[in-house]
This record gives sequence, structure tokens and C-alpha cells, in this order.
Amino acid sequence: MNILPLCGKSNSGKNSAIKFAVKFLLEHDSTSIIYTSCFRRADESQKYDKQRLISFVDESIETGLDADINISLIILKYNDKIIGFTTYGDSFSDIEKVFLRAISLTQNKMDIFVCARHEKNNILDEFKALTNNPKVLESVISDRSRFNDRLIWEDENKLKGEKLANRIINYME
Repeated sequence: MNILPLCGKSNSGKNSAIKFAVKFLLEHDSTSIIYTSCFRRADESQKYDKQRLISFVDESIETGLDADINISLIILKYNDKIIGFTTYGDSFSDIEKVFLRAISLTQNKMDIFVCARHEKNNILDEFKALTNNPKVLESVISDRSRFNDRLIWEDENKLKGEKLANRIINYME
């Protein structure tokens, strides 16, 4: 099991970067949705529609509701590899609940788990209690704060998300 944490202070763009990475991966034909729990009022058929999920990500960012709409758990399959994503991360107990749900849903076959994390605690030690032989990939650190120009802010987050998605793809291949 590989863990890829995005570490940074509040409002540093971690959630947006994860959402953009999910969107970027969903735009590939070889990506399918295994599970999502981020829709509030969607029936089951809508939850697994790639275009609907892409629209959800776009809407959460474009409307300025990005901070209010979290990805509690999305599990994607990309080229036969399974990737779990969560934007939860205020504390490890938040991540733990989502991680254990992802492990259960994938029957312990998840290849990589991407999470946001406020603290730079010893993430490896935290995950050792949850899974055998976890490997923490190099953390992505976001040490900036939100600034006034929202368009520039989101452009930077989009670039971070694309870099994150490319890093995942390169790791998987």
C-alpha cells in the first residue's frame, strides 16, 4: 500500500489540488469510478457517471464552495490500478475512518491512497497501525496561504492537481 499525503496548513490548496487530480484522471478513457461518496443528492446511477463527477468538481471550485464540498472518498481504477482519494485530513482519525472504508471497499487491493494532511507527523507510523508494509511516497508540501486573486489561486491549484495526477500515473506505470 502506497500513501501519498498532501501536507500543508489550512487554505494552502490541498483540497483543490486533490479535486483537480481526480478530474484530470477522470478525463482519461482508461479511468473508471469504483466508488464515490461526495454527492449529497444523487441517485446511484449519477454517482458513477464520470461526466457528472467532473461537473461536480468543476462546480465546487467555480462557485467558491470548494472548502465546503469535500471529497470524503473517491476510488478510481486507472489501468487496472486502484487509487483512493480523500480531502479529509484535519486529524489522522478523520483519515483513518476513510482509509479503512476504502480498504474494505477494495478488498485490500488499493494501490495508492491520496489524502490531505494538516500536520507533518510521522505519517508512516500512523499508517503502520492500519495496513501491512505501508510505503509513504514523498509528501507534497503546500506552504502557501490563500490570497485575494481567486483566479490565480485556482490556476495554481489546477497546476498542482495536474502534477499530482501525473505523478500518480507515472508511479502506476
